[in-house]
Amino acid sequence: MHNQAHARDQSRMRRAAYGPFAGIAFSVLLCACGADRIVTNAGRDPSDYRDRHPIVITDKNRSLDVFVGANSGPLDPRQREDLRAFAQEFRQHGKGAMVAYVPVGSTDPVGDARGIQTIRAALGGPPDHIRLVVQPYMVADPSLAAPIRLSFAELAARVPHPCGLWPRDLSGSTTREGIENEQYWNFGCAYQQNIAVQTADPIDLVRPHVEERIDVIKRSNEITKLRQGQDPATTYDSSKNKSSISTIGGGGAP
Repeated sequence: MHNQAHARDQSRMRRAAYGPFAGIAFSVLLCACGADRIVTNAGRDPSDYRDRHPIVITDKNRSLDVFVGANSGPLDPRQREDLRAFAQEFRQHGKGAMVAYVPVGSTDPVGDARGIQTIRAALGGPPDHIRLVVQPYMVADPSLAAPIRLSFAELAARVPHPCGLWPRDLSGSTTREGIENEQYWNFGCAYQQNIAVQTADPIDLVRPHVEERIDVIKRSNEITKLRQGQDPATTYDSSKNKSSISTIGGGGAP
């Protein structure tokens, strides 16, 4: 009897000791049941095509091959126009100096040396002087015409990866994209690439142009009209430059 009473006392002591811990554990389980279940997009492609196919700004080399010809005579009209347009592009978008790669091992080294002088003269002098850095390059086949290659670096906007990639299967409704009605990975890539190549100045994608000076006279006239209770909008003479609709093909009044 004494041993049974002692065992009952120890059991009551254990229940008293573990009771608070059991309550805490039960409370934690209840909190876990009531917690918000946040579904993340871990392992998924970005849902916005601008995040999947961002437009980035990189350095790009632009080059022009000038064929000076035998004995390096004057450039023909076609190449003079090409060189003039190339120099204009350099003045607008070029970075650093223009580099002229002169062939080494060609059949007309004297003509190539004279060709550099011809190109310098065609690029113009001060104030439109363009600094030309001359570097050699080896000719692979001396029997072929070796041009003088002009090159300069400029900024360019582009998508950092090629379009037309299909990393997901679009064959049926069993895919996650089909079930959840999500955009496929290649969606928007060509659109972003077209926007990038049509950007005349890639810096415009980073910041706008500096605001130009305001038209003080126009602004003063508009403020004066507002103070006088008049409409500051510009009025145009609608009686000028009127055109009539042709009656050919059923157009115009009957």
